Amino acid sequence: MIQLFYGDNDYALTRALWRVRDEFLEAHGEHSVAVVQGDSLSMVELPQLLQGTSLFATSKLTIIHAASANKPVWDELSDFLEGAGEIDLVLVETRPDKRTRTFKWLQKHAEVREFRMLDEREVASWLRTHARNYGIELHHDEAQYLVSYVGTDQWRLHHDVEKLALAGKPISRKLIEDLIDPNPSATAFELLDAVVAGKREHALTKLAIVRRSEDPYKFIGLLVSQLYALAVCKTAEGK
Repeated sequence: MIQLFYGDNDYALTRALWRVRDEFLEAHGEHSVAVVQGDSLSMVELPQLLQGTSLFATSKLTIIHAASANKPVWDELSDFLEGAGEIDLVLVETRPDKRTRTFKWLQKHAEVREFRMLDEREVASWLRTHARNYGIELHHDEAQYLVSYVGTDQWRLHHDVEKLALAGKPISRKLIEDLIDPNPSATAFELLDAVVAGKREHALTKLAIVRRSEDPYKFIGLLVSQLYALAVCKTAEGK
């Protein structure tokens, strides 16, 4: 099977990739998976790399990262895959060019999965489910508060849930504030976003977090950088 995993959500993509890898290893043995960087590949390496077997395993899964950064290989990859027969291959990309011949071929002939970034509501919902895997109950309000406190980075939230689970206590805002470090950059961005969108209550929640945990001079610098970025976008006139 040929698969393409792509998108900006590194957490969701990586976890899905690990599941595919681990299932293949369990089925075919410890030498059955090869992981390579596509940006340093040459076309002459592909035939041997994508053989369905290896010296130590009767089946082989090849995982290639960032092949689209290697234009000569990416441009010819669809032709090669067309005649490659039955192979197990996962291509891992962040933002592949959807206009290319290889991407269009993969859309027709491969399993293509896009992993996009989640918004705050989606992350809070995921967070509650993820917390249950660690045996803790994270209620809706606490999940939303934790997301507002540290941002939407799922890798960071994953590790923060581990910290909360080790505490062995019911999850509350106080426990979150005692154990978890706030993310000032995320808070600056989300505070400005809430103000611009007219979300008064959301903005006040962010401001309360800032008041408790941040140095005002440091935070105003972060806020100014976000305002500067917003001003650049406003004056760019579509450039």
